[in-house]
Amino acid sequence: MYEAYFGLSEHPFSLSPNPRYLYHSPRHREALAHLSYGIQQRGGFVQLTGEVGTGKTLLTRALLEELPGNVELALMLQPRLSPLEFLAALCRELDIPLPERRHSIQALVSALHEYLLENYARGRRTVLLVDEAQNLSPQVIEQVRLLTNLETHQEKLLQILLVGQPELRELLARQDMRQVAQRITARYHLEPLSAAETRDYVRHRLAVAGVTRPLFGRSALWLLHRLSGGVPRLVNVIADRGLLGAYARNESLVSLGTLWRAAREVRGEWRKARLKPGLIVAAVVLALAAALSLPGLAPESQAPRAAPTASQAAIAAAPAAPATVPDTETPRRERATAPGLAETLNGAAAATGLERAFATVAERWGLAYPASAQGAPCEKAAQIGLRCSYLNADMNSALRLNLPMIIRLSDMRGRPHHLSIMGADGERIRLNLDGNELEIPRQLLRRVWPREHLVLWRAPAGIDGILRTGSRGEQVRWLRRQLDRLEGISSGSVPKEFDAALAERVRRFQRDNYLHIDGKVGENTLMHLLGAVAADDVPQLGGRH
Repeated sequence: MYEAYFGLSEHPFSLSPNPRYLYHSPRHREALAHLSYGIQQRGGFVQLTGEVGTGKTLLTRALLEELPGNVELALMLQPRLSPLEFLAALCRELDIPLPERRHSIQALVSALHEYLLENYARGRRTVLLVDEAQNLSPQVIEQVRLLTNLETHQEKLLQILLVGQPELRELLARQDMRQVAQRITARYHLEPLSAAETRDYVRHRLAVAGVTRPLFGRSALWLLHRLSGGVPRLVNVIADRGLLGAYARNESLVSLGTLWRAAREVRGEWRKARLKPGLIVAAVVLALAAALSLPGLAPESQAPRAAPTASQAAIAAAPAAPATVPDTETPRRERATAPGLAETLNGAAAATGLERAFATVAERWGLAYPASAQGAPCEKAAQIGLRCSYLNADMNSALRLNLPMIIRLSDMRGRPHHLSIMGADGERIRLNLDGNELEIPRQLLRRVWPREHLVLWRAPAGIDGILRTGSRGEQVRWLRRQLDRLEGISSGSVPKEFDAALAERVRRFQRDNYLHIDGKVGENTLMHLLGAVAADDVPQLGGRH
């Protein structure tokens, strides 16, 4: 209705997953890189999760358009099936003729195995992508796991990508799902957009639809982010209604008031709601700043930037690739080179591989990394009891974990180098590059910090899933003793029940360490507990930060 009025060639905020409209934010680039990695490697699972509306389906559509010619992909969109129905649907997706005994799981698996072997002999890859994977039943997940046992002597015949909502993480963290969890070689959780990304997202979609001039005021874009929480689907719905409102009022720009009215129409509960005082003040100030062009209130992304110096390009972030440690695009002005670090990277004879970094960290855990074994690095690490966790955080938050980790930087020639962070003492950081120790100031590492990093760690014996109220056993006793040491309590008789009082102690620990507060001990809380208390079998960086 409003397309001709604004000069748009098409509807810019349609909810249909059109790959042309994919906005390549750093988060979406990393997520797409994880999916592409799942296509390229052979073996194991790749897991991508995100809240409703964050763009997972659009990413899978974009992936389909970029498939290499030698890849056969089966896309499962409705996974609420029985194991037999799932296998039959998979055969149909791959155009495998159903056997006469089509009601036999064994017959379907045999037909699938024969097809996979033929594909492998022709040099083709077969990939299964399951969307809405949080709806898979445990029985189907177990059947999918068994499909990864179809292999040659060298590699797996079927690569599996699981895409779903956050409930998928909880499902795979269950005790009875540990065999699947151990086969996940790459994980990524897609977060909502930041305020700056929301602004760029809106401009990107308008540009694809044929308009590059601003159609939303600065204060309206700020409010759009606040009301949508940075969730792309909600951004689309509210922005669409905002353009409709501006068209109805014969306005050339979606104003703050127009967008607020549009949001009230979209979300019925907002009709009766009143703006919070803080939101009103902020909105009014932003509106005045936009009208008066007050320089001090300009968004940070629009603030003047100094021209980059020669040293600022010495260590650039390598392109995101989940087989290694992906990097986000930090502004060049934040990439000043650490003296000694740049010289070491640029002077290296060749790129520094991930395998050597894995071996270095494994050695800190007192383990021998099986470099000659088959499989991806995380699969090899799992063979010796180490888990892979890809995290995205600023340097201080990462070092607060207090466990050895791996980052990736590039030298002047664009060659990737994987560095192990082995120690953090005061203002000095100890790194290891291909077996060589290097010590640099903390502030200089901060300038080249890539945000995404990989932590290799070992969970205490017996802890395979989430500990929560109602859990029982020795793993609960370990948790109690760990908290006792932190709180300076002398442990006497230690109960093995996870009760409400223990949940409150966990919440207190999570609050003190800036973690998600839910009173449960999942992967993130468990890693922080390991780094918080000195233990002979847990290598630490050297202190809490």
